Amino acid sequence: MSILIATILLSVVVHAIGFSFDFTGTEAYSCRTIKEEDMITITHEEGNLIEVKIGDTLKAEDFKAFSAKVDEIIMAQETVRVLVDASDFNGWENMDAAEKHFGFVKAHHQKVEKIALVAGHRWQHWLAALVRVFIHPTVQVFDKGQVDNARTWLRSA
Repeated sequence: MSILIATILLSVVVHAIGFSFDFTGTEAYSCRTIKEEDMITITHEEGNLIEVKIGDTLKAEDFKAFSAKVDEIIMAQETVRVLVDASDFNGWENMDAAEKHFGFVKAHHQKVEKIALVAGHRWQHWLAALVRVFIHPTVQVFDKGQVDNARTWLRSA
């Protein structure tokens, strides 16, 4: 229920301030390609640590393949620690995309131990603060350029 309340609150805030949102990256597993740039890239190199690189604008259809890949990793690892590099993320294309994102979080957050968010914008810091109240994993926000610090934090106990 609390995830639903957070989603509604965030939807109202995002709609009211008129944000536009998006995902991009390059590497191991891509969920959508536009202009030869991957919109969501997942890298799984060691144990239960996965890295997600998000680019410019997230679309609703980006979560189908992304969700399948994350489910596959979770089945093998039981729980995961996630580094989300959102330093280039500018928002969602529309409310449907935001709802798919929040639905994904709701369906998966119990299997996540820790989330390190590398933020490129101030609004990502306050969004993470809001989400912390409603999800299971510990969330730590790092500024753009602090990816190594985020990895170190994820690997710590």
